[in-house]
Formats: sequence, structure tokens, C-alpha cells
Amino acid sequence: MFVSVMMAALLSLPVCPDWISDDSQVVAPEGVMLSEEQRVKNQLRCFTSLILPWEVACRRNNSSSYCKSKVSLWLRNNFSWQGQAPCAGQRQRRTVIINIRNYR
Repeated sequence: MFVSVMMAALLSLPVCPDWISDDSQVVAPEGVMLSEEQRVKNQLRCFTSLILPWEVACRRNNSSSYCKSKVSLWLRNNFSWQGQAPCAGQRQRRTVIINIRNYR
């Protein structure tokens, strides 16, 4: 029974908490929204402190391709941007001619 519970825990990825700061274990209370910057930092921290160790433990008991596909799916769900980069905003595309001279 205990072994089957442990195997089931290894098959599912850990849930990432909403940490309030970069260096503490304090989690945001229920209903508190994090800023976009905090959310991205949390995702990066979650990846390095929870997801990568999970992948190492997963590879001990499962095929490498299975673990890699689970981590790839997590990365796609948490770090992908549909269409354009998140910092691109509403920029207009324009063509500019630049004259470069080399003075020697």
C-alpha cells in the first residue's frame, strides 16, 4: 500500500506554492493575487527547487522520456507565451534607414 502511494506521488508533478518573497517559505494567503513579476519569479523558483528534483526522482523509477515529457509539458504550461513576447507590448513595426560611416 505504501509503495503504491509513493509511486503515485512520483507520477504527478508537485504543486507550486505562491511564495511571497524570493528567499522565504512564506506563502501568500488564499485569495491574495501576486504581481506578474512575483508570479514569474515563483515559477522560476518552483522549477529549480521543486520540478528539477522531481525529475531526478522520477528518472530513478520511470523511463527518461516519460519524465522529460512531464517536465516539458509543465514548462509549456508555465513559461510559454502565445504569439508574441510578453514585453513586446503594442509596438509598431517600421522601417528605418540608418547611415553608418566609419571615420578613421
